[in-house]
Amino acid sequence: MTGLPLLVLVGAAGLPGSVAAEDCAEKVDARAFHQKVSEGDSAYAEMELEAFQAARMAARAMVPCLDEELTPAQVAGYHRMEALGSFLARDHAAAVASLRSLVAAAPGYTLSTDLAPDGHPFRLYFSIAEGTPPSPGAPLPRPAGGWVHIDGAAATERPVDRPYVYQAFDSGGILQVSALRETGALPPGDTGSVTALPRAAASTRTARVLGIVSAGSALVAGGLYLGARGSAGRFWDPSTPTEDLDALRTRTNTLGALSAGVGVVAVGTGGAALLVGTW
Repeated sequence: MTGLPLLVLVGAAGLPGSVAAEDCAEKVDARAFHQKVSEGDSAYAEMELEAFQAARMAARAMVPCLDEELTPAQVAGYHRMEALGSFLARDHAAAVASLRSLVAAAPGYTLSTDLAPDGHPFRLYFSIAEGTPPSPGAPLPRPAGGWVHIDGAAATERPVDRPYVYQAFDSGGILQVSALRETGALPPGDTGSVTALPRAAASTRTARVLGIVSAGSALVAGGLYLGARGSAGRFWDPSTPTEDLDALRTRTNTLGALSAGVGVVAVGTGGAALLVGTW
């Protein structure tokens, strides 16, 4: 696969509302969840977008019905699938946020060139996610005698600047709650009255992280734009050999499109930073 189309998948962006455990027809084990994510990977690789979307929705619906813990690797695969779905839906900021969750769950993860060749915007988003420093989390309420996993690992804090998978266990290690949470969302049952940071402090911290992502995206977009201008200059230079013109035209158009796409991330996260900081 040499490239990915920028297609809009209706209903692909954002996480759905929570599915109550009692609504589950049957419990789901971690292996079945992993298999569903793998189905999504295969469908994406073959550009079977309807099948990819179906697998993505099915994996989402499975999370509240899980009867065992997920591993960090399994959660990382899920976040990658969400990032791909958001990318196809042109929700660039959501794609970067899910990639940040992937990086947090699987430090050192290497993005396959089959998935995103060099220069592909999805790879640029992954670079932005890797280069964004993690933000301190908010304290988690601890179940009596039990513990909580965030993205497959025991945790005492929750992320405030990216989506996450929440799982709570009782003192016997039995999974009690499993849920997907959007960026900034509280864990199930947490009203924020005891553990949440003061609103002003939380808003300031979130705005700072969004500002960092925006600045990093702007730098990448600026570099791509300069590259596009350089290629355009060579294209119009009378001394440029004729046989080089087609390659220069393609390079200019590609870099220009990439610059615009990454610029959307910069503007979107920058605007969100301003809104969070204001409110």
